[in-house]
Amino acid sequence: MSLKGLTYRLFSTLTTLLLMWGMASCSSDSPQPGDDTLRTTGQTYVRLQVNVANHPDERYASRATQEDYDREEALSRENNVERLSVILFKDPEGTGINTTNASQISVRAFCWDAQPQGSASTSGGYTTYTTGAQLLPENMEFGSYAVLLVANADLASLDGKSLEQVRNYLCQSEPFVRNEGIDPNRAECCRNFVMASATEAHIIVGTGSTHKGTLDDAYTTTDGQPITLERLAARLDFVPTADAVTDGEGNLLYYDYHVTNNGAATNSRFRLKYVEPFNVTRECYLFKHLSDVNTTTQDPESTTTWLGSEFLSNGSVRYVIDPFTLRKGIASTPSADYQAFYVGENRYESLPQNGAMLRQRYPVRQGVYSNSDDAAHPYYILDYTAENTLSAAVQNSTDVMTYATGLRFVGTYVPNGNEADAYERTYDYIIVHRTKLATAHLTEPMALGIVRNCIYRIHISAVEMTPDNFQISLHIKVLPWQQYRHSEIIM
Repeated sequence: MSLKGLTYRLFSTLTTLLLMWGMASCSSDSPQPGDDTLRTTGQTYVRLQVNVANHPDERYASRATQEDYDREEALSRENNVERLSVILFKDPEGTGINTTNASQISVRAFCWDAQPQGSASTSGGYTTYTTGAQLLPENMEFGSYAVLLVANADLASLDGKSLEQVRNYLCQSEPFVRNEGIDPNRAECCRNFVMASATEAHIIVGTGSTHKGTLDDAYTTTDGQPITLERLAARLDFVPTADAVTDGEGNLLYYDYHVTNNGAATNSRFRLKYVEPFNVTRECYLFKHLSDVNTTTQDPESTTTWLGSEFLSNGSVRYVIDPFTLRKGIASTPSADYQAFYVGENRYESLPQNGAMLRQRYPVRQGVYSNSDDAAHPYYILDYTAENTLSAAVQNSTDVMTYATGLRFVGTYVPNGNEADAYERTYDYIIVHRTKLATAHLTEPMALGIVRNCIYRIHISAVEMTPDNFQISLHIKVLPWQQYRHSEIIM
């Protein structure tokens, strides 16, 4: 090869290497003054705070004013936060978790310990927890991030996943822990409630923040306010309102309900011995899924909104979607798919064969928690459950009991007070979600169902005689109290 040719090749190779080096240096993680890709160092701190509602005015997520919901105080163990999973992602469209480009957006995820924020922890009716100042990893891009939080679950494994994977993430076990070491039959032992952001927050890391990102002045949310969490679980309460009958040792045997005839007293009695929840669920989405309503069929649309309101500004109702809402009642859905969704022993179809076990778990109990609506009649907790909602078509179908969450009341009917004629009776009721319904409008969305972070408090308001037997009337408070009357179901 000629010297001229060799010189050209060497020059060409050197030029290529220099260009490659230059391109690499432009895309490196080294901070460049004035560059949009400035990144964190090993000494960049953030601090986040969360509110967990514990005041009587703060138990529920915000509702539309037309529903006029009351709110209910949470028990201390329902408020406890031990750790926080923090999910950060860039939000170029400004639409947050609802972005149409979710599959192309990567998230950063961390799990940090949390602790109550000193004497201010219950200020304003909230329990406030803080992560304290925590180090961000090196080489995170500066900029504005949307923030999602999850309490009492370690989701650091989501780091690097897409936003689409995050918003479809399933909590595949009950969103709380049953404390088996104390008494597995008592719901009062449940703890470690998983909670998720009720709305998004935002944080600026680096340029544009009013904070320095130091240990003493860590980056925090742009509005400086704690992030509100809502529990993934819902709670089922029962309020005994009849006379308690005990044995000689003071053990509760049953509640003795008077049977009336057109409001007038009779000698008949219903002795309530068991209140058994059925179709209790355990699997749910991590972040709330909602769907608009098809105006023709009244069923959920296929499009999804995340972290939205159940009620639109015009007063119409959205569906809250659980992982199987759109598949319930469809014959092609394999029954095995529901095994992880429902608690097996509480499946409605399994109640007859599981009766003996359920009666050990759900005998009537003394009310132990103060009832703000009726001080003379405290309530007790029946159980906790994940979300369970149905389409309008399933609500109005003959197999609604296969899917809907409800209560089975089991007791002894004593007609005219004659013990010789006494016999056991069972009554099944589906829990109403929508309030201010004179009756259950099963062709309307969300008439029935269980939604996260709600308490469904039930008491028997009347036991009315019928020509051949009697029927039970219930008040179900979601809140406020709502009477829901079924005709009897003979088992």
